[in-house]
Amino acid sequence: MWKRLKYGRPLLAAPILLCALWGPAAGAEDSRARGAYLATAGGCISCHTDYKLKTPEFAGGGALKTPFGAFFAPNITPDRKYGIGRWSLSDFKRAMRDGIAPDGSHYFPAFPYTAFTGISDRDLSDLWSYFTSLAPVARPNRRHDLQFPFA
Repeated sequence: MWKRLKYGRPLLAAPILLCALWGPAAGAEDSRARGAYLATAGGCISCHTDYKLKTPEFAGGGALKTPFGAFFAPNITPDRKYGIGRWSLSDFKRAMRDGIAPDGSHYFPAFPYTAFTGISDRDLSDLWSYFTSLAPVARPNRRHDLQFPFA
């Protein structure tokens, strides 16, 4: 087979060599840098920042308007009173994968945790590392504004 494909081996080897030359991006192994990358790729900021009120990033308040009313994303900065500052990594993983808050309440239907059920432990640890490295923002979470019978 390789005799027929005169240039087969070099063509197959080229992508591998290119990857080796480029190598990982600077800081790719750094947990916080990976977490920042994952938070950007996941669009976390779009829900957890209120652009209309110009709140600090990840301090919560972004409204998700639905026919049932408005859901407001929580503060995910490491603030110990209003954010995730008192959470453990296990609390974070449970929220992300199962949609359950540390107090046992459910984030469903506003938080799309089902999209994260297959996320790796490393990815969650890196996200956690990034979020806990942010400056804490003491901004209270807004209560959901839901219509009857959901209120």
